[in-house]
Amino acid sequence: MTGFSSTALAQQTNATIVGNITDASGAVVEGATVTATSKSTNAVRTTVTDSSGQYSIPSLPPGVYSLTVGSTGFQGQRIESLILQSSQTARQDFSLAIGKVNETVTVESGAAAAQLQTENGAVGAVIDSKKIVDLPLNGRNFVQLAQLLPGVNSGTEGSITVRRARGAVAATDATGGSISIQVNGQRDTQNRYSIDGIESMDYDAWTYSFSTSVDAIAEFRVDTSSSGTDSGGAAGANVNQIIKSGTNRLHGTLFEFNRNDAFTQTYDAVAKVDAKPPRLNRNQFGGNIGGPVYIPHIYNGHDKTFFFFNAETGYGLNGATPQQATVPDDSVRAGILDESIFAGPTDPATGKPKVLVVTDPFTNQPYHVGDKITLDANSAIMLKPSVTPSATVPGAPIVGSPTTTSNYFTTPVKTLNYQHQYIGRLDHNIGHHDTLSGHYIYDQTYSNGPSFFGNDYDNNNALTHHFAVSETHVFSPAIVNEFRYGRQKFEEFETFGSTNKKAFDIANGMMQIPFSSSAPQFYGAPNLSINGTGQSYRTFTSLRDIGPRNRANGINQFVDNLSWQRGKHFMKFAVDLGHRTDYFSQARDPRGHFGFDGRYTGSALLDFLLGYTSSQSINPTVTRTNIASWIQAYSIQDNWSVTNTLTLNLGIRWDHFAPYTQDDDKYADIYIAADGINPGEVFTPKNSPYGRGLIKPVYHDFQPRVGFAYQPYGQNRVVIRGGYGIYFTPEIDNAWFAMAEGAQAQAGAALIGNPGKTGTTPASKLPNYFFQSPFPGVTTGGPLTYPFAIAMDQHLQDQMTQQFNLTIQTQLPGKVTGQIAYVGARGTHNFITYNTTNTPPPVDPASTTLSVNARRPNQNFLRNVQTDFSNGSSTYHSLQTKLERRVGQGLNVLASYTWSKSISGPGDIGGAVGGGNFGASPLNPYDPRSDRSISLFDIPHRFVGTVLYDIPFFRNSTGIKRALLSGFQVSTILSAVSGDPAGITDTAQTTATGIASRADSVVGQQPNLARGSRTPTAQFNTAAFAQAQPGEFGTSPRTGAVRLPGVFNDDFSATKGFKFGESGNLQLRADFFNAFKHYNPDPSTIALGRNSANFGKINNGISGGFATRVIQLGAKLYF
Repeated sequence: MTGFSSTALAQQTNATIVGNITDASGAVVEGATVTATSKSTNAVRTTVTDSSGQYSIPSLPPGVYSLTVGSTGFQGQRIESLILQSSQTARQDFSLAIGKVNETVTVESGAAAAQLQTENGAVGAVIDSKKIVDLPLNGRNFVQLAQLLPGVNSGTEGSITVRRARGAVAATDATGGSISIQVNGQRDTQNRYSIDGIESMDYDAWTYSFSTSVDAIAEFRVDTSSSGTDSGGAAGANVNQIIKSGTNRLHGTLFEFNRNDAFTQTYDAVAKVDAKPPRLNRNQFGGNIGGPVYIPHIYNGHDKTFFFFNAETGYGLNGATPQQATVPDDSVRAGILDESIFAGPTDPATGKPKVLVVTDPFTNQPYHVGDKITLDANSAIMLKPSVTPSATVPGAPIVGSPTTTSNYFTTPVKTLNYQHQYIGRLDHNIGHHDTLSGHYIYDQTYSNGPSFFGNDYDNNNALTHHFAVSETHVFSPAIVNEFRYGRQKFEEFETFGSTNKKAFDIANGMMQIPFSSSAPQFYGAPNLSINGTGQSYRTFTSLRDIGPRNRANGINQFVDNLSWQRGKHFMKFAVDLGHRTDYFSQARDPRGHFGFDGRYTGSALLDFLLGYTSSQSINPTVTRTNIASWIQAYSIQDNWSVTNTLTLNLGIRWDHFAPYTQDDDKYADIYIAADGINPGEVFTPKNSPYGRGLIKPVYHDFQPRVGFAYQPYGQNRVVIRGGYGIYFTPEIDNAWFAMAEGAQAQAGAALIGNPGKTGTTPASKLPNYFFQSPFPGVTTGGPLTYPFAIAMDQHLQDQMTQQFNLTIQTQLPGKVTGQIAYVGARGTHNFITYNTTNTPPPVDPASTTLSVNARRPNQNFLRNVQTDFSNGSSTYHSLQTKLERRVGQGLNVLASYTWSKSISGPGDIGGAVGGGNFGASPLNPYDPRSDRSISLFDIPHRFVGTVLYDIPFFRNSTGIKRALLSGFQVSTILSAVSGDPAGITDTAQTTATGIASRADSVVGQQPNLARGSRTPTAQFNTAAFAQAQPGEFGTSPRTGAVRLPGVFNDDFSATKGFKFGESGNLQLRADFFNAFKHYNPDPSTIALGRNSANFGKINNGISGGFATRVIQLGAKLYF
């Protein structure tokens, strides 16, 4: 198990020792000298007790210390090894006996040894270096260890933090488990990541910008609830990594880890056959070295100057498992209609496809199998085999008999990701009163995205520079100041498989789509959506509508912390200032997007073949966003030791997040109209009443924090803790740079076609926009049209989260600690992004003959307007338990279990980014309560158990027997987690708003099936859902209509060490990821569309559900 120690202050990187010194009678001892000495650098800090017998030694770098106490007339006392961790406040009291001061006795450390948190009511933990490198981490990413803690889940599937591929060697995964976290009912975009106290963030995704080499991390801390006033700017986790530093001894490590498909086993759990594992060859190798700075005959840095250097490189050659889709077959490509045109959704009663009624919208005559048609010219281009390959196997849906709808299976293409990282750190003791430290990190992470059709991959090259320097000054034994400055610059450059390839100049060159970009960087095909009742087809397209894009963001940050011990009050004063910048250059939709949903003929596929588009949009302008914002925070906290067994934490913090401004003022926002829902007028820096930032600044983010820690039965037995605090989070950057893009993008348009078969007039039943002649009557726009401007509420508030907890922690026999806690949170002013404002109120389509555009509230914008509000709310309640045994050698155990409920509304997405795959976005701005449901990230049950065992056998043997049979270690991480909640989508438009409704819940039908009743063809009860009633958006909830399969996983590691010399050790290691080869369905492969032919199935229900055991071999040389 991992070494965890409770924490208090999130942005503080150093530790503090506090205590009280008395004599044998309990009387305080004033003027006693307390000295802390670093065991690794011999750095010394000294203080004396005050008139109340209290002492404190703040701003100590994490590490192992000896602690001595002396006072005239008393025996001295000494603690040999007191382990201090990042941001820890460790209490060490002493009771001195009468004697000579030169008589020193060794005593055992108190609360630190007992692993009890006695000084504050915060919730969080510190994870030490040994456990970071010893536990089996699938991908060697530090953030995975945060998920061992109660209240911490993996990132939300499909969210922007998961999609950013920030794992080591650009790794990503379907569930986000190895690359992202979500904490205590907060979104996974509400975390704040730092390295040595300086932010290390990608502000576009609001996640960490790169994965630090785990062999360079001394420890890292995760604060999850009710932390002190040093923590702010994010209501989720505050995560701070501490880089290793050098010591008085030269030491180093060399390592190599490899995983290969030769040691991988794959099983298709849907088809129930073994499968050939995809190509895999992943190597991560490097080393580090640290020690005193020593230049012969020039400088000897022992006890004074220390260095640490780490280098790691990783290459990941990956072959994807075969993917599948449905492409138009050869018959329809030739203009001959076959059964695929008429195949509808599966009938739950028969298990066979329903037959669609397909008619000519102009003549009302039915189409039949064998009819010949003339393909739309642009559809014909999309269906060329050189653009969209032909089906790889016969598989057109056959009416009247069950069949697979997948007829195209990919030939896996190998992709090569890589990561190069270099870390250097220097520490220098200037004198008894000053220490200086700093680091520099360079990281390059290249992600080679897998293709589907061969030239539709998405590659990203990310570069990060991170620099930090800090100075600690001791004014007096009672007053210590720590100043910190840092800077990070993150850049990312994107290319597509079609970029600069003339053969793929499809949208502009072959099709001559108006407004489409002719720039080689934007070569590619238009993005098509062919989805209708029972039909979903894929054609060649870029993996992203947007881009490719180049972007950069960063921060200059200044932090100062002053600590002052005054009697029983340990006070901290803090200032945190930062200048954030965010740069984007991209085109939002340079090739165009065209929708085909079957509204005209009754078949989405036939609509596509004939070119009858339900929607058309294009936004080709290359915009330049360069925004900046100042953040500032000021705080004060008093940790008051009322008695030796009761500590109160009292503090207040004030944050200000200035609205982002654009450097050239090409910035526009559509203010919210008087109804508080729909868009009003456009404002720019020239006419905004709130200046260049367009949004009214918020100055009332005051955040009181209170906590307590009480030991009712004396010291080091039982601690009752609690805390309450308010936290504010700013809106993430995407919403702000959307205002810059909206001001600059003037060409193009977004058009919605007639309702088709549901139209109430003859004209409205006919197609009016065609693929081969798109965007009729649209001009290039002008400075007053703002065809793509978004609306951000001009009175947007910072999101406020109230956190509270009550915790009982106790020391159990066998060096085990137990903890049970109630942890809760309440969010208000949550950020909500609507894509449905400026739509008319929902009505029965039969009740109106007017078009959607004719009924829009703001006739200046004949489109839906993306809008950001701060009108959401959420609640989170949880029971969190933990059992832990932490020793240096032997058996280490951590078992944590969380039982929780998270409810939110009207959505789980803000900042105009993807919040997740399964129901993040609200539908009805006129009735927000109808979109309230359990949260997208509601995980009722989460258990994680870890064991790390140093096998003691043959430890005392000698010779060859000791060499071969001693030094074994085994470890495991076992996870059992509830599945994600999900909503059920539909293609039916039942509200005359142009928006597809959700499904209705069928009364009397239970949507979720028992675990034993689930099959690849029935993951839930599809009969529990039906089409929504006219005038309604559907009665099924936004999310939680069904519960997707959970996760059961065991990662196991076995290590053999060969020791040599005084400190040398060669370790050979084997890691088994998903050791039991348990099948955990990828949630994104389960069809949630009610009209899909695969509704409720995993893929097609026949194949493609892969369970894989990966074996990783490694070697480490310590010297």
